[in-house]
Amino acid sequence: MFASLKRVHHRFELFIAENPKLSILLLIVTLSAVQGIVNFFRGAPLLSNLSYIFSLIWFYSIGLLASNFTKKKTGQFLICFLLSFITLILQSIFEKSLVDHTSVFLLAILALFIGSLSWLLTATLSSKRTRQENV
Repeated sequence: MFASLKRVHHRFELFIAENPKLSILLLIVTLSAVQGIVNFFRGAPLLSNLSYIFSLIWFYSIGLLASNFTKKKTGQFLICFLLSFITLILQSIFEKSLVDHTSVFLLAILALFIGSLSWLLTATLSSKRTRQENV
């Protein structure tokens, strides 16, 4: 039984390595399904509380956009940081949650973290893609 599970797991890993963007799609579908089930049991509308999934899609898209603009790693990171910072600032303005310069400073730190995660995710997936093309 364990041998067949290992074989299935190995095939799944190879399939994901060949199609790296599919892993993000699989993650989004899984998170959406889990959130839908949680909403169903809570009695909430099925499509509520999906904002973190849309944020995941947006920040992954920022990383893809940065990788399409430039091949330099520092440029990609800078684009990811700036777009994340602009997104967070606009979101805070619309929510009227900007209080003073401390809020902007905290958003900059959060954008640095999110931008680095976005950049790392895209760099990892693009390196898998180039590794597959070279083989």
